[in-house]
Amino acid sequence: MSKNYEAIHYIQSQLDGYKPAFVNCVTRCFDMIDQNGEPDGCLSNTIALYICAKEHGYSPEICYGLCSLDGKPFYHVWLELDSIVIDLSIYGNVNFSPLSMWNFRLDKPFIGSYDDAFVSYGKFVFDDDWAGSGIAEAEGWSLDRYMSMAPCNAMWKLVCKFLDVTPSKGYVDHLRQHTAGVMIERHLN
Repeated sequence: MSKNYEAIHYIQSQLDGYKPAFVNCVTRCFDMIDQNGEPDGCLSNTIALYICAKEHGYSPEICYGLCSLDGKPFYHVWLELDSIVIDLSIYGNVNFSPLSMWNFRLDKPFIGSYDDAFVSYGKFVFDDDWAGSGIAEAEGWSLDRYMSMAPCNAMWKLVCKFLDVTPSKGYVDHLRQHTAGVMIERHLN
């Protein structure tokens, strides 16, 4: 399968002004979603990109809540950086999930302002069925716990793949500084 260069160029354009090494992390994440047909990785991809953003000196926020696309509600997780939504996983949710509620395909993910989004992002907005969502199960966990739950350090290896570094014990220990004391929790502004 060839790379989706149109989407990669879109990502690069939308993140113009950010460090090229961080932009490369984002494009690697998207390419992995696209090449593997990953349907449901919004929480893991967002947490991995959060760590990448921290590693490059940024102050990202993990956001989640009740969203809507084409009038269909769903719970979702995305990264926010400087009031910009970085939502790569919506591409996989719509295009690859066998449970997709949508009868169309996206040609790219979404990166941009909330006002320009084709998704209605309900940042920390929840409905009565929140407790039954998969994301709710991780709410209240530390990022370190989430990262450590995957077998064989798979989540740390994912972060290192996005960063394009070898996942040595020393480097993973270095990356843990970005998860220390950080919780998957609501930040109400």
